[in-house]
Amino acid sequence: MTKGKQPELRLFRGPDPTALGVVPLDDRSKLFTLSPDGQKLAWMRDRRELVVAETSRLPHVLATARHAGLHNQLEIDCDAFQFQLRIGIGQFQHHFGVGSSDSFHILNFKPDPIKKMTGNSGHRTVNRKLPAGYDRNRFTVIGVTNGDAFRVIGDRHGQVILLNRLDELLVVFLIRREKAAAWTPEGGFWGDPELIGGPSSPTSAGAIATVIRAAMEAS
Repeated sequence: MTKGKQPELRLFRGPDPTALGVVPLDDRSKLFTLSPDGQKLAWMRDRRELVVAETSRLPHVLATARHAGLHNQLEIDCDAFQFQLRIGIGQFQHHFGVGSSDSFHILNFKPDPIKKMTGNSGHRTVNRKLPAGYDRNRFTVIGVTNGDAFRVIGDRHGQVILLNRLDELLVVFLIRREKAAAWTPEGGFWGDPELIGGPSSPTSAGAIATVIRAAMEAS
């Protein structure tokens, strides 16, 4: 129901019915849902905030989640010969590479301009079906590196996905301003604890380097 210009949700429990409480809804979405047992309610309090409460304690809030600030204008440059991957967003630029043992990461706050995915000797864009073609609205950039060793795909969530020449997943990189993280199926998670939910896996950096070196050797 709407009270003035502000929509609100009124909950009742039958068969009496017993009034449980009132919560305000976001005027644009008016989204809400009950858990299957009716014990919890989730609703959009505003356009960027989801809240959860127990229906028996309305309007007391148990948890909130803010909409993620997504970076959908990533700049990507990749050189396969010595594997240098640069991912830029705004004033932040992240460099990933492979050393003699483990992968490495460098953050620059005043980066040099990154070349586009076309027009340089390091890689080229291609007109081909995306390996992740199930969601063309999500994946926005695809490039093939020199030597055809890698395919690099950017998406609208600030992720960069590295595939080998057979379109097999090697590493997924996640960028949020000055924070970075990476994941590989071969060895867990590396990066900022806020992005991966805890500390890096002990062998993750080495595992990332291993799968990248293997793709380079196979090209």
